[in-house]
Amino acid sequence: MATKQLNDLSRVELSFHSSSLENLFHSAMHTFEFDREEGIRLLRQFPQSTLIDFLCQNHKLYLNKLIPEIEQQFLRIIQLEPQHSSITLNLFAIFRSFVDELKEHIEFEEKAMFPLLRTAWLGSENQNANILGHSHHQHDEEVFEILENLVAKSDQLGHLMPFRMLLEKLKVLYSELRLHAAIEDEVLL
Repeated sequence: MATKQLNDLSRVELSFHSSSLENLFHSAMHTFEFDREEGIRLLRQFPQSTLIDFLCQNHKLYLNKLIPEIEQQFLRIIQLEPQHSSITLNLFAIFRSFVDELKEHIEFEEKAMFPLLRTAWLGSENQNANILGHSHHQHDEEVFEILENLVAKSDQLGHLMPFRMLLEKLKVLYSELRLHAAIEDEVLL
């Protein structure tokens, strides 16, 4: 479901030489969501650069589409539900904290992790690979902790339509980020 939503939101431009190869990639992504072991096997057949390109495109989707849509929803709630503006502003502050952490995480991946992966610096038993993987996992946990806190607090206000819409957008982002992290951790690292 999450991959379908991702594909519906933005067509990922990967370095494919044919549409059949692109279809195979999207099929592998779909399999990964429902059968991790088989999905990992299928995704590992693609060049690392293809997976990295996919993940970089996801970063752009988060920063240029999903996050701005969530921010807009916060602003709508403040306008439509002024009696809840203090709660909304608190949640918005938590979300901004999450966005700052996510941007830092994306910068780490795109400036440190992905370039190293592209140059095949990470060998199977490379000590630096273990350090990099641990650092990445630690950063994932921090980002997800903030987002989980935000979703939990937003869920308390879920009976109001604007908050339910916000919660649904947050859940889509959460689902996409979980899939993204799983691909990084289980396929790339």
